[in-house]
Amino acid sequence: MHIDRLLAAALAAAFAQFAIETVVMAQGPDLVTGIPVKLEREAHYGDLHLHTSYSFDAHLAFGAKVDPDGAYRFARAGPGEYLDEEVDRATPPLDFMAVTDHAEWIGLLNTLEVPNSALSQSEVGKGLRERSEIFSER
Repeated sequence: MHIDRLLAAALAAAFAQFAIETVVMAQGPDLVTGIPVKLEREAHYGDLHLHTSYSFDAHLAFGAKVDPDGAYRFARAGPGEYLDEEVDRATPPLDFMAVTDHAEWIGLLNTLEVPNSALSQSEVGKGLRERSEIFSER
């Protein structure tokens, strides 16, 4: 029985060495041929869901005034506007950002804010402007 234990120990040691070599090889640059593997991963920070004033709900419910260009400028650490004040980012620029405005009624309220626009001058536009508090506050 002593020989059985020695044989089992030898096999375990050989397997352990094989397992270690396999793990080391898997961490190398050839894990998948032609695709390098970074052992040190990089974290990227951003915003995947941002509505601008082009979205009806953001404009109406939250008073969003920023357009897509302004949102991207602020994401890249440029100046931005928040609650009628110019602000600077307190954090580094974002690595990525997606403006996800709704397609329905896109830009409707922006157009109504322009007094000389065709929509504002129409009967529908005039009716909306008269019934809405958001246009009298701005």
